[in-house]
Amino acid sequence: MSLKKKDLSSQSPSSAAALLPSLMASMAVPHIELPVASLTPAPADWNFFSPLPDGKFLELCDSISQHGLIHPLFIWEAPNGEKIILSGHNRVRALQSLYDATGDAKFNIAPCVIRRDISEAEARSLIIDANWVGRVLSPSEKARCVARRYAETGRLERGTGIRAYDKVAIHFGIKATQVYNYIKIASLPDEVLKKVDSGAISLKAAAMLTKLTEPRLEGLLETLGENLSTESIKNTLNEDNVETLKFTVPYYLVESVKAAVDVVLNQPHLAPQRDAAPNRASPCSR
Repeated sequence: MSLKKKDLSSQSPSSAAALLPSLMASMAVPHIELPVASLTPAPADWNFFSPLPDGKFLELCDSISQHGLIHPLFIWEAPNGEKIILSGHNRVRALQSLYDATGDAKFNIAPCVIRRDISEAEARSLIIDANWVGRVLSPSEKARCVARRYAETGRLERGTGIRAYDKVAIHFGIKATQVYNYIKIASLPDEVLKKVDSGAISLKAAAMLTKLTEPRLEGLLETLGENLSTESIKNTLNEDNVETLKFTVPYYLVESVKAAVDVVLNQPHLAPQRDAAPNRASPCSR
């Protein structure tokens, strides 16, 4: 099914975050030195990003050893006084490693910018936005960023009529179609997402899996096992008797049409039996 859509990324510069400009501006204000041990890593459900691989981590340690921290850490002071790291988890880990290895006190303190004027929800969003802008993310991390942002976005922005898909697309500087696909992909099991990150499964193949009902997906994963790959997925799904439909709908109905199709595809009892002859006169097949 092919649906014509507008490229919303052209409507607004890629901000990557509504609050990120204020984060970057705050880096220029005076910072304070804090003991590394006084800083608390963000909860795992806030900071779901993978730590730097060993090679990159050693490069970071070497850089800090020679030049110190080039940028201060970004810290949120929670209402209970806890100082939670929003940006700088890898740098804190490097400082701890250097201090353990050398015992040099200079690695036991870190320059920090403290924010007390933001909410917990804004703090969570800043972690996502800072990583989106500052790191090369895996496909699964991008999917989780987009899905998390979408979940926290209202259905409509008051007074504008902008849909949640479009708001998230503008926020990250991507297309609304990508937002839709990332949200679907984020719901796939970890074993599939790991294959996507490794390159064994393409994003297109992963998107194909999101269209399966949960029992069908579980059965396919059990059948393929270690042989799960883009080719195996395509071969398995192509064994089904399927027909591709192409039609154009008004832009404002795109998400409604997708939702209606999803209902039929994911609830087989609502669809015609597989052995039923296709209705060639259907306007959807034109």
